[in-house]
Amino acid sequence: MIVTNQSGIGRGYYSQKDFDTLSFWMVDELKEREIDIEAIYYCPHTPNQNCNCRKPSIGMIEQALQQYPISLEKSWMIGDKNSDIELAHNAGIDNSIFIGSSKHSTASFSFKSVLECHRYFQENQDRI
Repeated sequence: MIVTNQSGIGRGYYSQKDFDTLSFWMVDELKEREIDIEAIYYCPHTPNQNCNCRKPSIGMIEQALQQYPISLEKSWMIGDKNSDIELAHNAGIDNSIFIGSSKHSTASFSFKSVLECHRYFQENQDRI
């Protein structure tokens, strides 16, 4: 499941069709690597529209919960923005991973790169 802010649609930087094309390509690429994405939820609104779907609000999570039997207690939020980690806290998702050059103080884990994250979890899978 992917939840993503896409204000570029609302700002006119790219079209809904452009976003759909990229999303379909990404899902296909991940599927070839045996990673199945059930759904992509996105917020096309700009930050000043104050919608309930834009992260860190929980609208996209609420929508996903209506469509899938998701256990938030067993879920993980992975993101590269503060709003991703804030969404996890707001939705009751205890497990979060922040990817970025700085360390996020409230994330469960922080890594500089996805590769660093992958290596850590491979090496520590029996302890997590």
